[in-house]
Amino acid sequence: MSKSRAEARVAASSLPWAIVRPGWVYGPGDLRTLKLFRKIARGPFFVTGNARVRQSPVYIDDLVDGLLRLMTAETFPQGMTIHLAGEKPVPAKEICRTIAKALGRRRPLSFPLFPLRMAAAVGECLLGPLSVQPPLTRSQLAFFTRNKPLSIEKANRLLGYTPSVSFEEGIRRTVADYRSRGWL
Repeated sequence: MSKSRAEARVAASSLPWAIVRPGWVYGPGDLRTLKLFRKIARGPFFVTGNARVRQSPVYIDDLVDGLLRLMTAETFPQGMTIHLAGEKPVPAKEICRTIAKALGRRRPLSFPLFPLRMAAAVGECLLGPLSVQPPLTRSQLAFFTRNKPLSIEKANRLLGYTPSVSFEEGIRRTVADYRSRGWL
C-alpha cells in the first residue's frame, strides 16, 4: 500500500489521528544511510543534480523528541500533517560535502546526471535479475534530483518542536558511531 493510500485510510477512520512526515532520517546505528557514508568514505564519490535540490535531514534524537511531543501534546493536532525535520533544508550536494568533511575525505566530484541515470538503469537491468545490488540505482539518484524541503513551522507552533542537534553535529556523531562499530 502506498503512503498516500495509507494516509487516506487513516483520515477516513474514526480514530484520532495526525500524520507525521519525517525528513531524511539519519543518526547512530542507521543502516539505511550507512551505504551513503561508506560510498563517500571509499571515494571518489560523485554528486549530481542542481544546487536547488534540497533535502530535509533530521537527526534521530530530534525525530524521537518530535514524536514524543506529538504523543503527549495537551491539544492533539487532530487531522493534521506534521513535518519533523532539521532546522532548515540542506542542498543534497552539501549533505555529501558535510559527510566527506566529517570522514576526512575530499569533497565529492560533480558529474552530469544523464550518464549516471543511464548507468543506473543499465546496472539495474543487468544485475537485478541476478539478485545482485548494482553499485548505483535510480532510487539513489533520486536523492540528488527530488526536491524535498519541509517546513517545521507547524511542528514548532503546535508542539514546541525545535531541533537541538545541528546538521553538522549530527553527521559528526553518526560518523563517530559508525567508526566505533567498525562499519567505516
